[in-house]
Amino acid sequence: MKKVIILITTCAFLIILSCKKQNKSPRLIEAKATVIQDCVATYLKTETGQIYRVCNFSIAESFKNDEKVLVLYYLNNECNGGFRTISCYKIPIKDDGIIQVSGIKSL
Repeated sequence: MKKVIILITTCAFLIILSCKKQNKSPRLIEAKATVIQDCVATYLKTETGQIYRVCNFSIAESFKNDEKVLVLYYLNNECNGGFRTISCYKIPIKDDGIIQVSGIKSL
């Protein structure tokens, strides 16, 4: 009987250890926004007034400053980049967070 309890406890322990925590996929947000390009970074200002720094800024390089766009994005707090090689002496715009753009098109 003791061996059965040890075996069941060991099996339960191994099952618990083998469960892998699944990463949640990021929640995509669609919004109308205005592109803000400067020598430091690319930002998107949403209709609600929030300003986000674009982590993958190369996706928005073809858009002009103050151009209205429809953007699909998700919040991304772990961005390795998002700033251009600084070619000017300017303080970056205060932003409300960092986003990763999944899709963008002109309005």
